[in-house]
Amino acid sequence: LQLAPASKYVAALSASAASADGVTLAEEIRLEFRTVESLAVGQVFPAPDTEEVELESTITVIFNRPVVPLAIAEEQKDLPQPLTIQPALAGTGEWVSSSVYVFQPEKRLDSGTRYLVSVDAGLTDSLGMPLDQSYVWKFTTRAPRVNYLSLKNGETNPKMDIENVLLEQAFVISFLQPMDEKSTQAAAALTDRETGKIFPTKYKWNEDFTELTISPVGRYRLSAFYQLDLAKAALAQDGSPLADGLTFRFST
Repeated sequence: LQLAPASKYVAALSASAASADGVTLAEEIRLEFRTVESLAVGQVFPAPDTEEVELESTITVIFNRPVVPLAIAEEQKDLPQPLTIQPALAGTGEWVSSSVYVFQPEKRLDSGTRYLVSVDAGLTDSLGMPLDQSYVWKFTTRAPRVNYLSLKNGETNPKMDIENVLLEQAFVISFLQPMDEKSTQAAAALTDRETGKIFPTKYKWNEDFTELTISPVGRYRLSAFYQLDLAKAALAQDGSPLADGLTFRFST
């Protein structure tokens, strides 16, 4: 029979106890002790109910007691893998100490996604004491967003209604996450504000699809007014739409 965890016990032997030859104790013997706490999750990262979690984040759980022996990397596969993640997430988990487990996703976390993570009951610590109840928490990753707009070879985040823009000025939109090429280009439009007509453009991406250059095909009209829009329908590569669109007005 095991003692209860995190409990105070008192053991006493009264002065009436006697030896075999009838000699009693001079005084009562009393012993008090407290048992160790049961296994529990002490802290997790990202913290429960956190919003706007960065997509490059790892998932970490810290226990209040040692769970595994210290092990070299080659032995990690034989150790318990305590996390269940929904939606399912490919990656590699590692015990960085006897009580700290870190899960490194294979790719970035999906944007604008709520993850549910659990440590299931039944996990035992190094003394064989089990986790009595499952520990469950959730967090939400940051939605896709524009990082900045800049004039190619010029100002970053220029003021709205900027004047005297060059007649062949291209624009660069930087994103905080890789974007889907087709939907992003379909969501972009450069409009002549006086005629309402779409001005023809061409697109060029950087290697990881986090930066889109939009260049005019031909020259803008002199002393004319234009507007560059990017609708929220633009999707990140993981399928989530932009949290906010973009509108920029300028004149030549």
